[in-house]
Formats: sequence, C-alpha cells, structure tokens
Amino acid sequence: MRGLARWSAIGAALTLAVATVAGAETLAPAGDLAVDVTPPIEVVQAPDAAPVVADLAARQIEVGPTEAHPAYTVFAPAGRAVARRALLTLHGMGGNGPEIASTILERAQAQGWVVVAPTIRYGDWTDPIALAAEELRLQPQLAAILDHVEEESGVAVTGKALVFGFSRGAQAAMRFAIFYPDHVEAVAAFSAGTYTLPVAQAAMMSVRRQETTGRGTCRVSGTRTSGSRGSSGRRTTARRWRGWTSRRG
Repeated sequence: MRGLARWSAIGAALTLAVATVAGAETLAPAGDLAVDVTPPIEVVQAPDAAPVVADLAARQIEVGPTEAHPAYTVFAPAGRAVARRALLTLHGMGGNGPEIASTILERAQAQGWVVVAPTIRYGDWTDPIALAAEELRLQPQLAAILDHVEEESGVAVTGKALVFGFSRGAQAAMRFAIFYPDHVEAVAAFSAGTYTLPVAQAAMMSVRRQETTGRGTCRVSGTRTSGSRGSSGRRTTARRWRGWTSRRG
C-alpha cells in the first residue's frame, strides 16, 4: 500500500506539472490527493505616460534668402510646439517683412497663428510690363516659402495659409490666391496699389512713359505728366488718360 501511495503521489505531481505548462487553472487528480494549481501571473509593464509637450515662449526666426525665395521672418506664438496655421504678410513698396508683421502681430498671436513675413525687393510698380514679369517670378517664391517654412525655420504649420497684404503687397496677395488657390484659405488686401494690363496696352503705355520725363511728375496708369503732384497735375493726367482710352475705344 505504501508503494502504491508513493506512485500515486508521483503520478499526481507529474500530471500537475503537465497541467501547469498547459495552462490549467485547477486540477483534482484521481485518488485522495487534490492540488490547487494557479498559473503564473504575467506582469505587464504599464505603458509610458504620454510625452509632455512643453510650452514655448514666443520667438522670432530669421530665414535667409535662397534661389527659390527671398529672406523672410517667422514669428511663432507662445504655447505648445504644435502645428499651427500660417499667416503670410506682404508689405508694400519700400517696406519690409518685420515692419508689416508688427501691425498685425499681436492679434495674430492671440489667435495662435504663425506669422510669415518675407522682405521683397519690388521693381517699378508704374511699368505694367515690368510688373507683370515680376509677378510671374514672385508668386512661385511665395509658394516656396510656405512649402519650406517648417523645414527652414523649425516651426510647424498646417493647412492653407491666410494672406494679408498692404499696397503693393495687397495686389501680390490677391494674385497669389489666383495662382495658388491650394495654398490660400483667405486674403485680406488693404489699399491694393498696382495693376496689370493686356500686353498690347501695356506696351503702348510703356512707350508713352518714355516720351516724357521730369522730376516731381505725377504718375497715373503708367503715364507721366509734367507739373507737381498737386491737383492740377492729377487733372492733367486724368485728361490725358481719358483721351488715350477714348481714341482706342
């Protein structure tokens, strides 16, 4: 009997080992030996907590000119380093990027926008032919700025840009929306100050500009008239403009 009990115990232990490997929870072997088998508890490491995104101070980043675009300044608002909407600001004749950006920076940063302000060397805004050629060069440059601003400045932007322009920059802003609608969400254009004409008319007006010269002249629609910039000069120019257009139907 003792030998039989010994072999029964050995058999129960062997069965217990097999059951444990197989993952059984409770096993009651035959005979009067009952064993409670609990599988080992798997310890799972809790996942790391989500990374904390630090708040950053407002900052200004200068990006130099490249073959693809002019120099520009990026003004990033204070807050978390997340992708934000870009506001492209375009200055007028004789201005620069930071100057025009300063007029809207406080409100833009309150909205959490990233202000992108290029400094553009405009040409002769009174010459329609030169102006048209300049626009064809400028529009791809503005698109290149928005395409590479995150890569070049380290400030993430997302979605279509808002565009704000003043004077010469206002006209550029509207043309940019026409050329690159996939880049532009909306345009705010103030005091747009330039124009383009069909090529034939532009060429004729450029010739007329070259026929007269003089300091202190009044320039309207590409023509020059002698005299001061006062009301008499404007009236003279207006009469010449009306006469020129009426002769051409």
